[in-house]
Amino acid sequence: MKKVFFACLLLITVTAKSQTFELTSDKAHSSVLFGVKHLGLTTVYGTFNIKNSILSGTPTDLTTCKVDIEIDVKSVNTGHTGRDNHLKTADFFDAEKFPTMKFISTAITKSKKDYLVTGNMTVKGITKQITFKATYSGQATTGRGDNKYGFTAESKINRKDFDITYGLANNLLSDEVSIVVNIQFNEIVKKQ
Repeated sequence: MKKVFFACLLLITVTAKSQTFELTSDKAHSSVLFGVKHLGLTTVYGTFNIKNSILSGTPTDLTTCKVDIEIDVKSVNTGHTGRDNHLKTADFFDAEKFPTMKFISTAITKSKKDYLVTGNMTVKGITKQITFKATYSGQATTGRGDNKYGFTAESKINRKDFDITYGLANNLLSDEVSIVVNIQFNEIVKKQ
C-alpha cells in the first residue's frame, strides 16, 4: 500500500512540474497608469488600455516566466479630451503611425518579496531596456471557477529616450514619466 501511495505522489509531482501555464490579461481589470509633472507643480495622470498581455512559464518558479504586453496608444485617457487628442499626435505618441506600445521581458528575478522584471519597451518605434519592480498580488477563484492572478509593476522612464520631447524646452512637462501597470490574468493550463 505504501508503494502505491508513493508512486501516486511521484506521478502527481512529475505531472505538476511538467505543466506550464499561459495567463492572458483580463482587459476589464487591467490598465497602465502614467504620471507626468506639469510646470513642476502637479502630476497629471492618465491611463492606457492593455490590448493584449500574456504571462507564460512554469507555476512553481515565476523567474522562469516571460511577459509580453501590448498597449493601445489610441486608448489614452487623461480625463481631458483636448489633451488626449494632443497626446495622440506626432507631438507625443503619433498614434496613427505607432498605434501600440510594447513591453517584452528578457529576465525576471526575485527581489525579497517582489520581482524585478527587465525587458524591452518599444514606444514610437524606439526600443529601450527598462526594469519594473513587480508585486504579485495573489490568486483568486471566481464564482465560475476561473483562476485569476494579480500583479502590479512600477517603473520610471525618461520620455526623451523615446523621442517625446514636446514641452521640454520651456519646462512645461517633466522628462520623467512614472508608470504603474496593473494586470489581472486569466489562467489557461497547458500540459507538456
